Amino acid sequence: MTVLHRNQTSGQKVAVGKTHTREMNQRSYVILKLVLHALAGILTVVAVSLTISGVATPAWQVVNVTQLRIYREHGLWMDCVYGTEQYDSFHRSSPGAACSLKLERKHKGDHGEAPDHWAQVITLALLCTSAALGVIGLSFFCCAYCFRAAYICWAVNNAICMLLSCVAVILFFHVSHEFENRVLHSLTEIYEQKVGYSFWLAVSGSALFVLCLILNVLCSILVYLMPSTHVERSRGWLMVNQHEDTLV
Repeated sequence: MTVLHRNQTSGQKVAVGKTHTREMNQRSYVILKLVLHALAGILTVVAVSLTISGVATPAWQVVNVTQLRIYREHGLWMDCVYGTEQYDSFHRSSPGAACSLKLERKHKGDHGEAPDHWAQVITLALLCTSAALGVIGLSFFCCAYCFRAAYICWAVNNAICMLLSCVAVILFFHVSHEFENRVLHSLTEIYEQKVGYSFWLAVSGSALFVLCLILNVLCSILVYLMPSTHVERSRGWLMVNQHEDTLV
């Protein structure tokens, strides 16, 4: 009887140990999923902010025309010209800065339209769509904690955002490096236009969308392959699968 009692006690300890280990593993997976979930949401906000900043600023192509002592910035929808002295002190004040909307010039009959105008319009449309979808994706971020299907929708949404933004920056980079779009002729000199900080803001946003997609995929794997890491709320109460002893 003593030996049997010891065996039963030992078996109970082993079972308790396995249960404790399983609970610790499940808790670790839950924490990991929450961290990935929060990180993906933060990166989505940053990616959308960078994309909007890139679209809103005019420095997609920049050139310093020393002969005329001006600094020119060409954007997707706006161009700006600064005197060199004003540009050097631009962060303090910007007197003398002249900015014009490309749409206004078109209505005024400006026939000197840049040959890459079509690429700028497409880039602008793709980035605006990507930013708008990124904002919509934040609604899936808010719902994913309660409905695990939202993780799939969020991943698909971020995949589209990534695709649109990457196509936009690649298209602009390719077109802006063509000879007729890269070289600017002055009175007697030739200047080379370079991509400015606005372009790199959009590139950074695209890179963050890639990271967001990776995190979304990892969260989806944790939720669907390990259901115990997800809590789904339905009709205001917690549903528990008593047969598998896991949360659905």
